[in-house]
Amino acid sequence: MQQVQLIAWILAGFVLARTVKQVRSQHVDAVRKFAFAFLTPTLFFGAMSRADLEVLPSWQMVGGYLVSIMLLFFVVRLFLSQSQVQSVAESNVKSISALYPNAVGVGVPLIFSLYGNEAELMLMGIVFVNLVLILPAFNVLMIRSGEEGFYSYSKVATDPILLAIVGGALINLFGISLPAWLASSIDGIGFIALPIILVVLGASLGFYRTDDLKQQKVSMLLFVKVVGFPFAALIVAQYLFSLSAIETQVLVLLCALPTGINVYLLAERYQVARESTASVILGSTTCSLVSLIGWEMVVSRLA
Repeated sequence: MQQVQLIAWILAGFVLARTVKQVRSQHVDAVRKFAFAFLTPTLFFGAMSRADLEVLPSWQMVGGYLVSIMLLFFVVRLFLSQSQVQSVAESNVKSISALYPNAVGVGVPLIFSLYGNEAELMLMGIVFVNLVLILPAFNVLMIRSGEEGFYSYSKVATDPILLAIVGGALINLFGISLPAWLASSIDGIGFIALPIILVVLGASLGFYRTDDLKQQKVSMLLFVKVVGFPFAALIVAQYLFSLSAIETQVLVLLCALPTGINVYLLAERYQVARESTASVILGSTTCSLVSLIGWEMVVSRLA
């Protein structure tokens, strides 16, 4: 399963940081900067340049997803902000870590194998919504947190990842074909980007004290990701938007997916809640080996 591969890369980085004395935090930071400045933008550029922009889910399904993720985001953020040790920025990052799904790495193969091409296209439409709505809106929230040292609108607008997403979408929209050698190079760089990011994520955990995670409310965030989010999506889909059976199945499993790597990129960008975010990604990916089976059994009764 795809989750096993993701966990293996994360654990490889963790073991490397814990067992190889020559690997220091500054070495991991150097690789991280290279990955986020070059590898990750290339990965997003390639994905957006090939995305099918004409295939989108129904507005009801998009609405169900947006209502579910926004409702729980503000509920979780309110809960976290009650703690004096949680800054607004930390609350924002931790809240999105409990919600943002790994729709491409885990979701696409899972949804396609269960429900076929139609369901996969619905899922990719939500991926597009995440990139053009959820991530920009989250950046605005971070800027408006008002904490010293955070990005301004101009810095966000020139962020390499955002520029890559916009550039790839424009090339796609205008039907520009990339030269074969360039497209192949982009694919090759994108292929190695995700494993490197996951190893860096695991190595970051290796330099963090496990006992400190008890103060980061990681268990609560995992509960929201594994149980709370898909349950909220099921209620919204059934009673608020009256989605079809296939739309409800895709939406609930989408929300039950483990946390996506994009959240770790956000934590790194703003330099907050990095360790707890990495822990949620690892924990939710591990839990999904069982939880996705359970949620699939629940939604299968809708058919």
